Amino acid sequence: MVNDQDNKDKNKWTMKDKDEWTLKDYAWVVFFAVVLLGLVVSIIYNIAKKIEDARKEEYYRDKCLTYECANKRMPGSFYCEEHKCVLKTCSNEHVAESEYCFEHAISYDKVYAEKHKDFIELYKSLEEESKYSSTSKSSKSSDSSSSKKNSSSSKSSSSSSTKKSGNSSGSYKYDPYDVYKYRDPEDFADEWEEDFDDWEDAYEYWEESR
Repeated sequence: MVNDQDNKDKNKWTMKDKDEWTLKDYAWVVFFAVVLLGLVVSIIYNIAKKIEDARKEEYYRDKCLTYECANKRMPGSFYCEEHKCVLKTCSNEHVAESEYCFEHAISYDKVYAEKHKDFIELYKSLEEESKYSSTSKSSKSSDSSSSKKNSSSSKSSSSSSTKKSGNSSGSYKYDPYDVYKYRDPEDFADEWEEDFDDWEDAYEYWEESR
């Protein structure tokens, strides 16, 4: 009887320990499953986002820039055929009240030009003023650069003339033996040998002075 009771108690505590370990194990399994599921969802989301971004980039690359227009651009232009200036050589967007862009509407569309006459005159006057200001600035810059060049050239010429004059004035050095009068070093050594240590010393003096 005692042994049976001991076995029951042993089995009871064994089952209790097993139940506790199983609950902890389930808790860890659930935790890792949630983490793994989060990683999988994140990877799938990033892949889907990249695909969507690439699709949008490709869509907007060829899309007309006009607001709420889903048409494709014309070759060489940022606008579709519906919103592009009617001139084939122009790639700008046409204005709301004309088939031309503003730059060409003021020249080719008489109705538009007459309707917006005051604004066009103001635009042209501002354009002329901007051209005049840019031209005056460029002319001033060219004048200043030319004046700088002239001043630098005059300085260089004056400095070169000063150098030349200095060289010409300083080309002659005073020599007590008048070494420049002698073309032959031997003649000089023969005449001035007594003023030097020896004949060779006088000869070297002539060579160094020349």
